[in-house]
Amino acid sequence: MSKKQTAPVDPLAGPPPETDHTESSSTPPTPKVRTVIKFSTNWNSKLLCPNFTTVRLHNAKYERGRSYQIEFKQFGFVAHCLDLKTIKASSFNDFISYLDAGMSATKFRSLMQSMYGLITDDRLFDLLLLQRTGPITPRNPDSLFAQQLAGEE
Repeated sequence: MSKKQTAPVDPLAGPPPETDHTESSSTPPTPKVRTVIKFSTNWNSKLLCPNFTTVRLHNAKYERGRSYQIEFKQFGFVAHCLDLKTIKASSFNDFISYLDAGMSATKFRSLMQSMYGLITDDRLFDLLLLQRTGPITPRNPDSLFAQQLAGEE
């Protein structure tokens, strides 16, 4: 009996294609649905930057190398997770807090509590470093934002 051999993974190749290849089907592959990361506020206007961070409650859905659909009130786009660090709430410092949300660590911790409830020092969070890989798509193509975005291109 021989074991199934797999090709080596190239760490520089980027994310794998997100398609569902079903051998028994004669229909073309269908794109997989990306996990959505929703933003209610665009802290520091970071969602308009090509690279940005977000701090979320620790969850297995957040993975280095994975692509996500980013959703905000005015627009959406696809972003790739370049890196991820799992940290404790006690690690919130001014560096992380100002970079992610433009506020002190004290205010940032209060923000996290308003979003997620009581936060203990040992509560785990994922700090994601994301890179926009798709175009920004306005929700309303007739909005002032869409017109401003079109003027920049």
